[in-house]
Amino acid sequence: MSLLAGACMGTGNFLFASNFSDKGLLGLGMVGPSGTLLCLVIRLIKEINYRRSNGSWIKEKNSRVKTPEGKWKWSSCIPLWGNILTNFGYLVCLTLGWKLAKACGLNQGVIAAMLSLASLFNIVIFYFKFGEKISALHLVGIAFAIACVICISMAAASKGKDTTEEFDPDKAFGLDKEVGALLAVFCGVLAAILMSTKHFFIKLYKKTYSGVDLGVDATMFEFGICLFFLIPLIQEGDLDYGAWEYFIACTAGCLMALGRVFISIGVSQGLAAPANALMSTHSIHQASWSAIVAGQALSLLQVLGLTFGILGVFSISFLDALVSKMMLKRQLSRAKSQESASGDV
Repeated sequence: MSLLAGACMGTGNFLFASNFSDKGLLGLGMVGPSGTLLCLVIRLIKEINYRRSNGSWIKEKNSRVKTPEGKWKWSSCIPLWGNILTNFGYLVCLTLGWKLAKACGLNQGVIAAMLSLASLFNIVIFYFKFGEKISALHLVGIAFAIACVICISMAAASKGKDTTEEFDPDKAFGLDKEVGALLAVFCGVLAAILMSTKHFFIKLYKKTYSGVDLGVDATMFEFGICLFFLIPLIQEGDLDYGAWEYFIACTAGCLMALGRVFISIGVSQGLAAPANALMSTHSIHQASWSAIVAGQALSLLQVLGLTFGILGVFSISFLDALVSKMMLKRQLSRAKSQESASGDV
């Protein structure tokens, strides 16, 4: 599920970043309608199916709406609004980061690669709060994630010294090229902090607010807020797009919304750090699309950073799971051999 989230978010992020990020926050208005409508349809389908199966709109047990005594469950507003604010803040940070990256000549996918830091934050927070243990391979993955950030930060800093590319300070909020590139990376790191905070709310309230319900509801409100950015675009007459651009906006909004729902399910059902690590593969999708389609070339440091990010994901998730299975098989074989030995005696 987390890998599917990475594929959806990576492709959706690329479509949005390469086509509408130059408008800054106002560009969010382009993905608001489709993301909101998709989540609204999913919510209606779920409620209608539950009504047909159980004859009621509200669950009798573990309802996110009412308590067993029939009172409104206001405590559900905490995870809902926690996810809405972190989701929207995360989207704002990435949008600003993508705008600065494009202006400063960075591949926009490297900004999303900063989200791999959320795995580091999750490992620390979820260990102390929920007792999720850290294995040696998790620590290896953390080291790769840190190396990823260092390489990409160095690549961002070097952009300020590159005078071969045309640079327009107005597109980077009047900043110098070096400062704009570093600020773009900082936006990615801040987005990782918000992502980890979102995962905390999902895990803390998963008993009363399931991952899929929380993901759908929070994403619907998040993209609903984005609808307000359409107002200045309409007032300024800045919607002179063709049918193809509107199709891209709708596709980007749907994919970005689905990615948020899928990662909510992944975090609620499994370990937060590995789930986020798998979701972080979206930066690979976005960087690849940006390099192939949009012609945003990757420098050597950016390639190294993405490689370290992939290795970190592999160490934290696949390799850790593989080693755990091998150790379990060894323990089972030892137990069987001991049983057979005791039976012979």
